[in-house]
Amino acid sequence: MDIKKLVKPFLRDIMIYEPGMDKDEHVKLSSNENPRSPHPHIIEAVTNMLKDANRYPPSGSPELTQALAEHHGVSTKEIMVGNGSNEIIDLLVRAFVNPDENVVYPVPSFIVYALIAK
Repeated sequence: MDIKKLVKPFLRDIMIYEPGMDKDEHVKLSSNENPRSPHPHIIEAVTNMLKDANRYPPSGSPELTQALAEHHGVSTKEIMVGNGSNEIIDLLVRAFVNPDENVVYPVPSFIVYALIAK
């Protein structure tokens, strides 16, 4: 069985993403990596939460949503959180763009924009 025949035709032409590297090749600034280590308080908080890593977090990130709403003076219904902007853009396109409609995105840009449009 040729698995390439099972893949949707418009996905066969997707180029492999090659992230850019800095001059020292330790940090990918083009991928939004940070050359600095996380703050010690962040490391401590993440370490403390590892004991619950086997559990799913509450749906919708209610604590974060509430804090953001309070900070910005808006309703929690006006806040959308996700696993990065790519996920939110993907969800918005899925919710509001029909297959027969066009999507405009900048070129050059992040590869995910073209993938989401497809």
